[in-house]
Amino acid sequence: MPWIQLQIPADPDTADQLEDLLMEMGADAVSMEDAADQPLYEPDPGTTPLWSQTTVTGLFQSDRNIEQLLAEIRDAWHQQTQQSLADIDVTLVEDKDWERAWMDDFHPLQFGERLWIVPSWHEAPDPDA
Repeated sequence: MPWIQLQIPADPDTADQLEDLLMEMGADAVSMEDAADQPLYEPDPGTTPLWSQTTVTGLFQSDRNIEQLLAEIRDAWHQQTQQSLADIDVTLVEDKDWERAWMDDFHPLQFGERLWIVPSWHEAPDPDA
């Protein structure tokens, strides 16, 4: 079953409110990520800083009508903030065994002549190292 992925640009002042709205609209998961390659280093205690350009991503089950979902989100956002929400990127994401899919990106790494870092699901390229 594919998922409907909605990605919405936000600033730090609206990202949390947008996250709450997507959850209220029935998102199965909501995440935030950096939209401008801006690192966040050790934050001060008690603070949760966000990037100046944040992408809020919501995943919805694919049985939803996309046009109706977008209209409901835009309408609810306008009612809450009196602002429009124009930029919503919609993508269908194919379901996978996500617990295993990430493993495809990790391969053995060699450091120097004999030191290898080998994920447990791979065989060592050099058994003598």
